[in-house]
Amino acid sequence: MAEELETASSVMSIATGDNPSAPPPPSTTTGGSGTNAVSRSAQLRFALNILPTVLGTTFKHFTAGPPCPSWPLKLHLLIALIRQSTDTSMKAASKGHIDDQPMSKDVILRRVKAARAQTNSFMTMLKIDPAKVLITPWSLERASVDRAVLLTNKDKAMDDALDLDGSLSGEFVDWLHPDVPKRDGVILYLHGGAYYMLSPQTHRMLTMTLSRVTGLRVLAIDYRLAPEHCFPAALHDALIAYTHLLKTFSPDNIFVMGDSAGGGLSASLLVYISKYGRQLGIPPPSGAVLFSPWLDLSSTSGPSWTDAEHDYLPKIKTVPPAEPYNPANMYAGAIPLDHEVMSPLHSGEALTGLGRILVQTGSIEALASDSLALHKYLSAPNRTSTTNNPTRYTIQLYAGMPHVFVSFPFLKETRTAFEYIGRFVAECYGEEAKDGESVVGKGCAWIGPKGEWESRLERESFTGSKMNKAVEAKL
Repeated sequence: MAEELETASSVMSIATGDNPSAPPPPSTTTGGSGTNAVSRSAQLRFALNILPTVLGTTFKHFTAGPPCPSWPLKLHLLIALIRQSTDTSMKAASKGHIDDQPMSKDVILRRVKAARAQTNSFMTMLKIDPAKVLITPWSLERASVDRAVLLTNKDKAMDDALDLDGSLSGEFVDWLHPDVPKRDGVILYLHGGAYYMLSPQTHRMLTMTLSRVTGLRVLAIDYRLAPEHCFPAALHDALIAYTHLLKTFSPDNIFVMGDSAGGGLSASLLVYISKYGRQLGIPPPSGAVLFSPWLDLSSTSGPSWTDAEHDYLPKIKTVPPAEPYNPANMYAGAIPLDHEVMSPLHSGEALTGLGRILVQTGSIEALASDSLALHKYLSAPNRTSTTNNPTRYTIQLYAGMPHVFVSFPFLKETRTAFEYIGRFVAECYGEEAKDGESVVGKGCAWIGPKGEWESRLERESFTGSKMNKAVEAKL
């Protein structure tokens, strides 16, 4: 009991900046030096604001138990706090808006900016030890790339939207003394954030860990965000970065990785290469790792979108999503939500030419059906690839885990997931599988015990869904 109370105390100390191992609002540092971004009084106000949630959640944890048996108190608290933060920012952003009236662009932008400010204040405080990790800014003028690789000459909507103004920025992250020998390669990392928020800086814990467990440098890019920049701006930025890396690295030494929307964007990049790479001269990467990828913007892949009760992501109200503030609609703009590159699950045969991919998803998250639908599509009888880069996939579903659970470093499931990623990359480099057990091409694998909810996901995702009929019709 004393240990559990200490956990609650440590989560509270996040708010006041007293816990160096668990960053919150915030003291952002880069390269070992930085400035205090929030005053002590602001941190105290924040702590008082979350105190009822911390106390109430802790009481529930020890009386009624956590929502999922595998949850430690720290995860239970953090999910409750994320939900509170989301509710607070949404209420502030919608102040003065009447629900039954159409939402203006000004209101949408105000909501977006409020959400960005709220999340950035929580997620940019990780202190960087320059003795362990080197972070180097990177930028590239968009107009300097070969315009031809960004034009499909088949998809008019995508081609007409091409905009090469400005520069694409990002950062290289290099763990100086990784767990494995350094490799001559690179990871292109595409951050999550529902296509409208977050940045490479908010995802440094992930990119630093990926560099540590793989021995690779990581290039995390600050791709353009909605609603200011709708699809395909983010995809074009990913393509710009990928083709730029091809000038320095062999495609056999390039990996594409991303979480949530960034996982979906990574899949969109793979689909684009599968569909147009040969004609445009773009070779595929060595492999890809997708954390909780958002693969279906129409939300028609299965029940998790409407019925996932315990994830910190909000459930959607309608299928497909109809609210103008829904991130899918902000990102899509005038493009249909089931566009075959924007929503990779709808790309049909292109899904069979993605190469080696590892997907890691939590079973209780709102996006779980997307990963299961991908498995069901690829595992259908007589599903074969006509490309020279056939899909060899492993989809791991972690029982009881929420969206992008690898963001919570204290979980044993997170440590397991990163161990698998290290093994996946090693096998892509041609190294022998650990203990003779390959991570590549294993199909769907459950990590942890399945319950009633997981069984329902298996039954209802993709099979019999609207997406199933739509995808099959494209074949």
